[in-house]
Amino acid sequence: MCLSSSGFGPIAATHDKIKGAGNLGGQAAGVSLMSFDKAAFRSYGWEQNANSPVSPSRANAYVLALNDLMKAGSPQRRDHAGIGFLFWTKLAPNDDTWDTIESANPEQVNKLLQLDARAVRDPDEFYFLGVSGNGGRLLIRHWYHDALIHVKENVKAWFEGLSIANAFTGGIADPPPLWRLLKAIARDEPPPDRIMQLLQRAIQGQPLGRSLLAAALNRLRAANKKDRLDPCRAGLIRLCTNDLTRDEGSTPMTHTLDSGQAHRAYLCGRLLAIYDALQYQALGELNMTVADRYYSLASTNPMAAFPKVDDLGQKHLRKLRRDKRGVMVAVEREIQQVHQLLADQCGARFPGPLNLEDQGRFAIGFHHQRAESMARATARKQENEILNSELKER
Repeated sequence: MCLSSSGFGPIAATHDKIKGAGNLGGQAAGVSLMSFDKAAFRSYGWEQNANSPVSPSRANAYVLALNDLMKAGSPQRRDHAGIGFLFWTKLAPNDDTWDTIESANPEQVNKLLQLDARAVRDPDEFYFLGVSGNGGRLLIRHWYHDALIHVKENVKAWFEGLSIANAFTGGIADPPPLWRLLKAIARDEPPPDRIMQLLQRAIQGQPLGRSLLAAALNRLRAANKKDRLDPCRAGLIRLCTNDLTRDEGSTPMTHTLDSGQAHRAYLCGRLLAIYDALQYQALGELNMTVADRYYSLASTNPMAAFPKVDDLGQKHLRKLRRDKRGVMVAVEREIQQVHQLLADQCGARFPGPLNLEDQGRFAIGFHHQRAESMARATARKQENEILNSELKER
């Protein structure tokens, strides 16, 4: 009986080679998906592919299909970290689901975010295959098959989860393409398992794990100045943290500043961002900021870092009291508000060592506060421009 068709008849003793796996670890001359070429593989005297019977027509069909999918320049193949990712649909030859993940074209993403799956009746199906080579063999690294509409729902949730405020403009950051997310977790190409986690989250809706959050946080701690505010990395940290804390009953991290969020780690992140902005107001642009000096320690052990940060902040407030009293009053009020929220959560002391999820909350609190400061500055600039324009007209 053919294991592919369930029909009875002759079987193919050998199958043709599959091309295109040379850069995935396979032989350039071709690889085999099904092959029994050693005595140890020939149980009970079954020779060659009698161990895994497939009819000649089906053997020919899968080899032709894989060769077509894996050929150079195929629009249905993408390679990452030594894995070839193949994807196709049953009915629609030009479906753009994968391209939306890969390139994050804003027009495609906005169209997807407006999708109402309950109002769509789409019989199409989506197929996702990950392969690599090992000498003369083709290895199946991953396989997924689902209704196309379910996959689109998962990709929609993926972009919703990655959405975050842009700390450079104050608005919402553009949706991140896959290559930027890969750069956010590794200086060079990340390990295959990390790429697989990202794609399983995007396509299958499978929650991200702690290893991916740890990778993003490690890269964040090594960053400085503008790189620390990368919205792609911040969005990924938000998605990881929400995935890991989904079952805790805690309030999920929103994409913009949440003044009602009272989690101690989130508040500590906000507080460090306020002190960082305070230093800029008092001293202007410096080679090393408060965040450059204390981010790594504050994001892992606030109790060890914030007494020093508070002392610096008081010095900066005293300078502002002389030079910019109005700014000093506004910043001091904001610091006191966050301190009061922290006191309600932790008493008079800052929290001690933070676990991985709380480090994620700290990172989002810091990013949200910086983005909020930028949004306020942009709003004030626009108001002044409008006022000046009106005065000129008069």
